[in-house]
Amino acid sequence: MAITLRSHQDGSFTVGFALHSVHTTITSFSADAFRWLVNLYCRHPRFSGLVVGLAIEQRPVRPPHRPAHVAVLQLWRRPAMLIFQVVLADRILLLVSLLNCRTCRFVSMDAAAVANRLRNEYGLAVRNAVDLGELAAERMGRADLRRANVWLLAREVAGIEANTGAVTSRWDQPDLSMNQIVKASADAFLALEVGRRLLHEKREREREVLKMAITLRHHGNGSYTVGFAAAHFVHATVTSSGDEAFKWVRNLHSRHPGISGIVIGLAIEQRPSADQRKIAVLQLSVDHQCLIFQIARADWTPSLLRRLLDSHTCRFVSVDAAAVADRLRNEHGLVVRNMVDLGELAAERTGLADLRRANVLVLAREVVG
Repeated sequence: MAITLRSHQDGSFTVGFALHSVHTTITSFSADAFRWLVNLYCRHPRFSGLVVGLAIEQRPVRPPHRPAHVAVLQLWRRPAMLIFQVVLADRILLLVSLLNCRTCRFVSMDAAAVANRLRNEYGLAVRNAVDLGELAAERMGRADLRRANVWLLAREVAGIEANTGAVTSRWDQPDLSMNQIVKASADAFLALEVGRRLLHEKREREREVLKMAITLRHHGNGSYTVGFAAAHFVHATVTSSGDEAFKWVRNLHSRHPGISGIVIGLAIEQRPSADQRKIAVLQLSVDHQCLIFQIARADWTPSLLRRLLDSHTCRFVSVDAAAVADRLRNEHGLVVRNMVDLGELAAERTGLADLRRANVLVLAREVVG
């Protein structure tokens, strides 16, 4: 990939990568970094859903009188890049609000090490750092990409052939060389390009889950059979009748005397309005039998259902379990004793921290395929 560099009178540069042009601000002054940050915020209010390319450059030698190892921090989000000479900067804390933002993600090579260095050397906490090697290995099923450099990932993931070569000159000098500017720009640019491709593929796969073939058959007694992908079938009882809910729980007791050791799927649906009682529907699923209890319209709530939820011998698995349990208790007086949060459990078992706040569709894909 051909890389070009053009300087401007205001001290900024335009770095060209094939068909892409990156306007780059190189500075050690906090005022310049603040302007870049304000412009980013104007384009993306509250930084909501933002994905930012993140890279660092470091001194090849650590001088005894300059303990910091990281010399340059690069942040790239179209149309402008910031190459911030943190080791020479007058102030750096202005970047805290962006790097610690919970609504945006920073895609980087060796993300954990980068985040640790920024935190230990400058007190900058990167809240949502996404490791491109780990993400590429997971999405493409290639373990060798886990430790690949950004140039290899750019070729394998985005089809971009580029290499500026190693630049080991001093990154702590006030005036960066042309080769340094090109390399610093390329590192952050390619990180975002790779990250966008991988995260876009993730969203596409989520949409495929949504498109999974679902069938519905209505029976004369008011129940339904729901089919998922022509392989799984659930018999669903949809009711606002306390009597019907009682029968469903009684049948469950018949199949599992003592309700000992069973795992029950639990979910809720809520009203779109700001009504004080937001939960409208309570769903329970076990043994391919599902109760969809329209609790907001129910004539009564069976004590047998209350005892089931409060049982110490079975577990209820749910997304955002603590919030669901709190709402059921506060809005309907239902106590769920043994709740298991699926996001927390998935993050613990798979080692993927981003699953902690994932929705049930993402968890279904990542955990069971």
